[in-house]
Amino acid sequence: MSNISKIMMNLLLLLAMVGVVSAAPLPVTVNSVEVDDQLVTLSSTNRLSIERDQPFEINVVLTATEALSNVEVEAFVSGYEYNDVERVLDATPVFDMATNTTYTKRLTLVLPSDAAADNYKLRVVIADRNHDAIIQNYELRFDAQRHLLRVDDVNLFSAGHGNEVVSGDPLLANVRVKNLGDRTEEDVKVRVSLPELGVSGTRYIDSIRSDKSEETGNLYLKLAKCVEPGDYGVTTEVTYDNGKRLVTDRSQTVTVLKNDACDRQDEPQKVIVEVIQQTPPAQPSVSETDTGDNSLSKIRSALEIFLVVLFAVFIVIGIVVFFSRLMHNPEDEE
Repeated sequence: MSNISKIMMNLLLLLAMVGVVSAAPLPVTVNSVEVDDQLVTLSSTNRLSIERDQPFEINVVLTATEALSNVEVEAFVSGYEYNDVERVLDATPVFDMATNTTYTKRLTLVLPSDAAADNYKLRVVIADRNHDAIIQNYELRFDAQRHLLRVDDVNLFSAGHGNEVVSGDPLLANVRVKNLGDRTEEDVKVRVSLPELGVSGTRYIDSIRSDKSEETGNLYLKLAKCVEPGDYGVTTEVTYDNGKRLVTDRSQTVTVLKNDACDRQDEPQKVIVEVIQQTPPAQPSVSETDTGDNSLSKIRSALEIFLVVLFAVFIVIGIVVFFSRLMHNPEDEE
């Protein structure tokens, strides 16, 4: 045998020995795996159905046949479109395992609502720092809910200010809604409001097909002229499935700016008071008043004297007439 052949044999033998050393299995027995309290097995071809956008719990029961340190259990779903952005994964903190001791580890996963309804594999990994990991695969089926809408975007604008609006100006809102269910939704009602200001606008979307998005077009909201400046929350409500279901989004805010016209309205009104001095009517002097009073007194006294004299005259005339008749007796003439 040539030297080259001996070297090759030695290399192969060395690689085999390294492989044997590195292939030491993790001394752990996986007793059972449950998904939402349903037992799943490695050999089963029956897939467990899970709804998208709904959390599901995984219970892993395992026993160590040797003492172990820094063990962790991880569960994840492969094949999600945006796994590079948001992985469908959960893992336990590292923990130690005592010999012949059984542990239960719980994990929770959520397949996002925009994931394709399809067959997936749930992968459970048990590993530590030095041993080969244990990897077990379980069959799952992720289905879409029958009815499910989501508010994808709320676009606010007013006179080029973006999410800013001057009080008294109109605020426009355009809402995009996506249907994540497996049924077409019809007569979808979309309402955008600023609850603190008592302002709202409503539009209807005729229909939204499954896995499609539709927009409302511009909803018109009219703010009062002199709204207090500040940030106000925007509430978007989508009512669907014959008005039986509602999805609400409160992710947007709008900044109300001051209307300069309100400053002029707030200025105090200037009141001009013109004092006009009127000349009081001429009052008679003391001497003139006294003279008038004296004249009236004299007239009154004269009238009193005249009445007394007139009364006396009537009395005298009466006496004279009485005696004249008395003295003129007709019997004396006979």
